[in-house]
Amino acid sequence: MYPLFESINLKEGVIERVELHQQRVNETFAILFGKSHPPSLSKVLAAASLPTTGHHKIRISYNSHETMLTVLPYQMASITSLKIIVSDTIAYPFKYNDRSEIAALYAQRGSCDDILIIKNGLLTDTSYCNLILFDGTRWLTPRLPLLKGTFRQYLLDHQLLTEADIPVEHLSRFTKVKLINALMGMNGPEPRFFR
Repeated sequence: MYPLFESINLKEGVIERVELHQQRVNETFAILFGKSHPPSLSKVLAAASLPTTGHHKIRISYNSHETMLTVLPYQMASITSLKIIVSDTIAYPFKYNDRSEIAALYAQRGSCDDILIIKNGLLTDTSYCNLILFDGTRWLTPRLPLLKGTFRQYLLDHQLLTEADIPVEHLSRFTKVKLINALMGMNGPEPRFFR
């Protein structure tokens, strides 16, 4: 059984931001397993036969002592509407395969394409993306996301993004809302309808 995973972007044979995925695996290992010798994602990837053309999702599932790699073609979902869902108890601090808490919230989306999860009055994430919001001058991201995504971290590291506490009632103050994750990068959907 593999309780944890990383989703890594493979585009035209180029593996993106593996060092940020490794950093998250290292932190997860230290906290959950009390170990300082996590798997080397670079070695796992080097041992695999990977496509050299097209856009693919590499999924590395892992536990405290082994990994499993799968590769699937990637197709970005079309997301134009988000259902605002409040959950003050949800927690997803590690990239677990068990997403049942998130799935239960997602099931409440009605006719919307995805959900926007509000915790303690603040914006967090959608069901599988971090949020970035443009106020006309700069891009902001929730300071307390459910999961600190690797592309979010990349933008923070390059000072292209600022963390902030964003109350749900401030959502209308932003000119753009964009969904980001490791596979979409800055090309993620920009939903315009919130219910």
